[in-house]
Amino acid sequence: MLLLALFVFLASVTLVNVGGSVPSSGTGDVLEAPAQARNTAQLRIKRIRPVTIIAGTGFKSGEVVRVSGVNTKQVRASAGGTFTVRFRNVNPCNGFSVTAVGNKGSRASVQYSQLLCAAP
Repeated sequence: MLLLALFVFLASVTLVNVGGSVPSSGTGDVLEAPAQARNTAQLRIKRIRPVTIIAGTGFKSGEVVRVSGVNTKQVRASAGGTFTVRFRNVNPCNGFSVTAVGNKGSRASVQYSQLLCAAP
């Protein structure tokens, strides 16, 4: 009975949605998301100890980026959209998150879980 109800539901959704995925141009071309919706900025933890190093990529060229979470620092992305930030005295066993927000709209974050610490 449950299987029949699921089949009827899926069939009705499919019938109602016929043609819903075709763009209004009618050509079948895939429409691209606006540039603001595409975010290629990323943060990556390069090293934890003795100094925590966070690397940013995919930011806009020359963008001023505020990196916060452990501490707060301001950096400027290179012509290629990259930067590196170093934080001292970070205890990874507490876990942490870092967020980078650029003045041209780029945004990225990364988290480190304290679960990765060895139990005492």
